[in-house]
Amino acid sequence: ELVSSYRYDIDTIEPVGISKAELLLLAAYGCSFSRNEVYETIVRESGIDVDLTKVDMYKNIDDNGTAVMFGDVKLIAGNYELISEFVKDRDDITPDDLTVYIAANGKYAGKIRVKNADDSDYSLAIKKLNEADLDRVMLLTSSPEAEARVISEKLGISETWYGLSFDERQTKLKNLRVSF
Repeated sequence: ELVSSYRYDIDTIEPVGISKAELLLLAAYGCSFSRNEVYETIVRESGIDVDLTKVDMYKNIDDNGTAVMFGDVKLIAGNYELISEFVKDRDDITPDDLTVYIAANGKYAGKIRVKNADDSDYSLAIKKLNEADLDRVMLLTSSPEAEARVISEKLGISETWYGLSFDERQTKLKNLRVSF
């Protein structure tokens, strides 16, 4: 069994009414308390040394994102479902598992999208797994279907489960372990 988080890089930074640097700062603090790999990527790739003493409160909200008090700024960092509760009438807020939307003090501040990083490290591992005469080699990912299919084809993985949250992937792995 090979269980690994896929590595992401920041793809686009689209601030609204603030600079890219300001959006990255808000995102780094807003994403600091999430265990989701997309959020962790934003913190890591931002290059910002997050000072947790500047955070007065944080709350994970139903695996959809986080609410953070950063000084006098109430941050919401989240997915489409969460941000849609706080921000209305925006065409650029659409369902996408690789995008984190940011709001500061109730106002939309922008979005950051990540992309799958170079998968060359995984190619060799997947090749070895396929050569090991295993019953199944699977990809379980939060990526959307089209992106997951491209990754699977590129890596030679025949069974792909896409669009899964962190908790859904963990449940799927537990169920697979029980069935073997």
